[in-house]
Amino acid sequence: SVTILPLESRISADETVVLTGVNEDSRDVTYEWTSSDVDLNQLSANNRLRTSLTNRELVFQPNALEQGKTYTFTLYAKKKNVVRQGSASITFTVNQGPSNGACTSEPKSGLVTDSFLLSCESWTDNPEDYPLSYSFYYLDADNSLKRITFGQTASSVAALLPPGKLKLRAVVADNKGASSNYDFDVEVTLPALDETQAVELANDMGSALEKASDAGDADAVAQQITQVASILESMPAKERDSIVSNTLAVMSKFTETSPLGTNKESVSSTLSLVNDLVSEGASAESQAQAESLAVSQISASSGGGMMTRDIA
Repeated sequence: SVTILPLESRISADETVVLTGVNEDSRDVTYEWTSSDVDLNQLSANNRLRTSLTNRELVFQPNALEQGKTYTFTLYAKKKNVVRQGSASITFTVNQGPSNGACTSEPKSGLVTDSFLLSCESWTDNPEDYPLSYSFYYLDADNSLKRITFGQTASSVAALLPPGKLKLRAVVADNKGASSNYDFDVEVTLPALDETQAVELANDMGSALEKASDAGDADAVAQQITQVASILESMPAKERDSIVSNTLAVMSKFTETSPLGTNKESVSSTLSLVNDLVSEGASAESQAQAESLAVSQISASSGGGMMTRDIA
């Protein structure tokens, strides 16, 4: 006879789901997984399965299954030269993310020097799935997510934002890992600055960056670096190189002990900020600083193996 190892009745969509068949005598046994709730052949064709449908284990990629849906899977097992076929089924529900809420910014438009209050309200979930956590991102020109804050239990945060017509994304997650996205718009503009004012503002931002670094606040560090990068074009070349060099120095010191993001985000977040700071026209010194910082981050993430990446 065949059985399937039990799972929790409700699982998280973002985890790897493993269904394991157990057979007392597995010699010369063929297996087949089926379900009337999802097209398993289509999931396999879309690389959402890590194993074949004729394997004793059926392994799903994270987020292959739909949040809030209940699934039943059946495993058939047939022994060679035996007419009778055994089967076992398992049923579970994929945890659904928080719902019924909204997120917004106050103000909805302002200057790059303004503080924007990003907040989410009225999100609900199953009682056992609290507390909820809130992360905020913005989408850059390449439609890539850039982190503002991550995984805080407070539903609002004051943040500094880069200039542009921004698409912001709030990710509201429960304690089981299920999440929901909410997009909203903010417009941020640069103040009219002459070169002297730009340098003064950059120096003020640099002081704020050092305070954030001393406090160990990764989100504030990333926001301040983005702010500095946003006004570089308004400054004379000499002062710009000095500001970039000082910013990279603070950034390098901070990342020696603290990641800029979650562990898996840290390297990409750091490299993205470096690229924001260091343009093709940057000085050789700044380019060398940026390369050193990039290599140290990639090396640390790969367990010490040296890797290189162009900074442009």
